[in-house]
Amino acid sequence: MVEHVDAVVVGAGLGGLAAGVALAGEGRSTVVLEQHSIAGGYATGFQRGPYRFDAALHALNGLAPGGGVEEVYRALDIWDRLRLQRLDPLYVLRGGGREVVAHADIFRYENELIRNFPGRAQQIRALVDENYAVSGAHDYFAAVKRSAGKVSLYAIAVDTWPEALEGRSERFRKCRTGKATFSFPAMDDELAAELEAFLAALYRPYREHHAHRSGT
Repeated sequence: MVEHVDAVVVGAGLGGLAAGVALAGEGRSTVVLEQHSIAGGYATGFQRGPYRFDAALHALNGLAPGGGVEEVYRALDIWDRLRLQRLDPLYVLRGGGREVVAHADIFRYENELIRNFPGRAQQIRALVDENYAVSGAHDYFAAVKRSAGKVSLYAIAVDTWPEALEGRSERFRKCRTGKATFSFPAMDDELAAELEAFLAALYRPYREHHAHRSGT
């Protein structure tokens, strides 16, 4: 039986485990308490007969650059061990004669909601604006990170305006690693100029869209 510790964490879910690892990493003697027979919280499942069920968690938010969660996982030294897959769409809701697709791109999702509920367009736009006000750090045009070996770009807007890629060289296109991600192992003057032109072409429709929303 442990008689004295520096910290006691109640609950061995994702947050509790992260807190325990962070505290232990700082040299604190830490105990994590959990009422269940297994740790993990929403990152667990259970078996009923031949069927396997997820407890609840199906996705993690904020893992894109600037989302806030990536920095936590890097601090916990587990980022490089994760295999991430971007969900798009997040889900599809069918019922009442409707089909609502929850696109990962907020602009497409907003338009999808307005298409299904045109009489609520003003309220939908107000809801999106409120979300921006609460989590404004997540409303970014693009995020660029430079490390010792590469330059990484996350440009979520390219999902909505793929025409910004028109005219880009084959070399540039080969640096695209996902729907909205790019990785440049080497950044010379030619590639830097092309990246600048790409971001300028992408920013124009992005800016116009925001201006239109602000005026409605």
